[in-house]
Amino acid sequence: MLYKELAEKGLLSKILKNAMEKTGDLHKPGTFLKAHSEPKRPLTRLEAYLSHCGYCSANFLSYLEKIEHIGFFISDGTISTKNKKNGINGHQILLYHIENFIIRTQGLIERTLILIDAILHLGNDSQFMTYDLIKSNMHVKRIGLDFELRKLKKVTRDFQYHRNQIIHARGYLDDSLRKLECLYLVYGIWEKEGLKKEELKYMKLDIKHDECQIRLDWNKRVNDFIDKIKPIIEAMLEKMEPMYKTYKKSFE
Repeated sequence: MLYKELAEKGLLSKILKNAMEKTGDLHKPGTFLKAHSEPKRPLTRLEAYLSHCGYCSANFLSYLEKIEHIGFFISDGTISTKNKKNGINGHQILLYHIENFIIRTQGLIERTLILIDAILHLGNDSQFMTYDLIKSNMHVKRIGLDFELRKLKKVTRDFQYHRNQIIHARGYLDDSLRKLECLYLVYGIWEKEGLKKEELKYMKLDIKHDECQIRLDWNKRVNDFIDKIKPIIEAMLEKMEPMYKTYKKSFE
C-alpha cells in the first residue's frame, strides 16, 4: 500500500523519525495524546521545524491511508444485522463510500500543499493556502515542484465536477447506482406486500449481480487513482529531500 511504503522508507519516514527523536519528549505530562499537545518549554528553531514537518507528514500519510481504505470498504459486500434492521442496504453503503472517495480526491491537493509548505519552510497559513500561491512560489519552481503539482492536479481534476455536485448540488449521479437504488426500492415494496421468497429470488440475484459489478468497477477506479498519484508523490518527495536536509542542517 502506498501510505505504508512512504511511511517505512524515503523522506517521510526520515521526517517522522527525526520528529519523534527530537521532539517526542518535549510535551507537558498528560498532553501528548491530546489533539493540541503543549510543549514543556519554547521550542528551538530546529525543534519547531522538525515538529511541524512531522505533524504535516503524519497528516498527509493519514489522508492517503483513508483514500486507500475506501477501496477495501467498497469491495466489502457484507452488511451487518444492525444496519439491515435500520434499513441500510448495499446501495446506501456504496454511495456513501463512493462520495467519500470523490471528495477526498480533491482534499489530497490541499494536504500536499501543506506538506510542501512545511518542508520548504515557506511560512504560509494553511487557512489561506491556495494551489496557485504554492505553485507560483519561486522556491517551489526552482526545484521543479510546480511541474509535479500540475500533474497531480490533472489526476484529481477527473473527479472535480462530481465533487462539486456532491457538495453544492444533489449528490453523485450515476446510472448504475440509480438502477441499483430502484431495484432495492422495488424489492422492499414487494417484500412488504408479502411476496414469497421464491418469487423474490430472481430480483435478489439481479441486485447482487449489479451491486457486485459496481463494487468491482469502483474498486478499480480507486486503485487506478492510487497508481496514478504514486509516481507523482514519489517524485515530489525526491525533489524536496535535499531542501529538508538543508533546512535541518541550517537550524542545528
